[in-house]
Amino acid sequence: MKVIPFTLPMLSNASLLVHHENLPNFYKHLHRHPEVQIIWIIKGKGDLLASSNMTNFVEDDIIVLGSNQEHVLKANLLKEKNQNIEVVHIYFNPLTKPIKELLDMPELNNIKQFITTTNSGLLFRGLNTQPIIKLIDEINKSKEALKISNFIALLDCMAKTKDCTKLSISNIQKLSDDEGTKIDAIYQYTLKHYNENVSIDKIAQIAHMTPESFCRYFKKHTLKTYHNFLNEIRIQEACRLIVNNPNMSVSMVANETGFSSSISFIRVFKKIKKTTPFVYQRKYLTGQYN
Repeated sequence: MKVIPFTLPMLSNASLLVHHENLPNFYKHLHRHPEVQIIWIIKGKGDLLASSNMTNFVEDDIIVLGSNQEHVLKANLLKEKNQNIEVVHIYFNPLTKPIKELLDMPELNNIKQFITTTNSGLLFRGLNTQPIIKLIDEINKSKEALKISNFIALLDCMAKTKDCTKLSISNIQKLSDDEGTKIDAIYQYTLKHYNENVSIDKIAQIAHMTPESFCRYFKKHTLKTYHNFLNEIRIQEACRLIVNNPNMSVSMVANETGFSSSISFIRVFKKIKKTTPFVYQRKYLTGQYN
């Protein structure tokens, strides 16, 4: 089965697919679809992998995924609680009728230009998301013409909101179906075993390649080494541990996330986050980091 292509149940009598979801977790495999996807995180926290770049998401984040951008979301659910994630998804294809014809209107030129910036994915976070959230909520509740007018207002609002973050490098090569299946297997194994001693020999076996071929293959399709990718996942988990467990020692965090020593953990943390674990924790707990 091809993992990457993902067919959405778009309705023949609708230009948008709006889906309010309340489930234990997201679709677990790396996938893509031709539709642009807008996600409002109502409830839940977790990690987003978009075109090989890892970032976290929290409640009231707005995520925009570009057309055919490979991605997978993973919620962080506490094992001792019966938790769900709650989100609203909006899907639309800017290259097919009638959305394309709508965007070709000269009055919507700023929106059309904005959509071209979504290819690498965008993250909206903080106080500037409140007008966006209000419009997504209206789209979810409204019908017919009002839904479309709110949709135009939403895209216009997002286009005018300057404070957002790119999720990935836009020039990453798109994966074929077979390559996507292979990369998905690599990602799934890494997300499950990141806190272990993951050797290049072992991950190359997962990909059914020699270590040398695997290193070249992974760098070609992600623009980063596997070692750097693994460290990004480990540091993402380390950030979660140090903000949720203020009394946890550096050595314990290092051990929980697969680092061989506290020294190597701090060195990698500073390289990726541009600060120390202690400073990151202090700023997060005092509201200086979102």
